[in-house]
Amino acid sequence: MNKLNSKSEFRKAILKLRNELDENTIISNSIKISESFFNNFNIKEFTNILLYNNFGSEVNTSFFYNKLNENKKTLFYPKVINEFQMDFFKVSDLNSFNDGYKNIKEPDGNSLN
Repeated sequence: MNKLNSKSEFRKAILKLRNELDENTIISNSIKISESFFNNFNIKEFTNILLYNNFGSEVNTSFFYNKLNENKKTLFYPKVINEFQMDFFKVSDLNSFNDGYKNIKEPDGNSLN
């Protein structure tokens, strides 16, 4: 097997394992990850922060959103514009998302400030 195939197979195996996690495990791990982040970074140093909406079995980023929003941070989320372009939109409400590329929640078109 060449390195490209090996890397591809490794990614598939890890994704399969992650997708087999139950919802409680995903939430528990997401909380641990967000706590670790906030324990290791001084968020007072940052004004603007880029986040993403989780999809499927990815880390649930709502814990990050809530804590950062409580601390009055300006949050930006990605939106796929076309095959070659992604822009970031300011978001102040988690209800301002629509289904986007591959049905991943993206900011609506009116979120850019």
